[in-house]
Amino acid sequence: MLVNIGVPILGIVIVNKRPRNAIGWIFIVAGAALALAGFGQAYALHVLVAEPATLPAGRALAWLSNVLWPIPIICLTLLFLLFPTGHLPSPRWRPVVWLVGVIYVAAHDRRP
Repeated sequence: MLVNIGVPILGIVIVNKRPRNAIGWIFIVAGAALALAGFGQAYALHVLVAEPATLPAGRALAWLSNVLWPIPIICLTLLFLLFPTGHLPSPRWRPVVWLVGVIYVAAHDRRP
């Protein structure tokens, strides 16, 4: 719970001080993903388990929470790569960023 509040607040502080630094924007994206995934999970559990069929879109929000959970992990990886300047240490690190993106897409390419 504290992380869900602290991550976007830290991002807002960084963006207010240095808007061109990617670190602040990554914190904001991670915080938004944490908030939406947490809300989607709680909503889906309420609609699908606790009180079935009382509210709409329970399955959609369950899907959304499953899709969003890797985003904070990817943001953490990007934070390690971009810290402290907001830029990669050298252009040689670009394949690592692409690899992170490919792993994310591959992890979500689950077809029934």
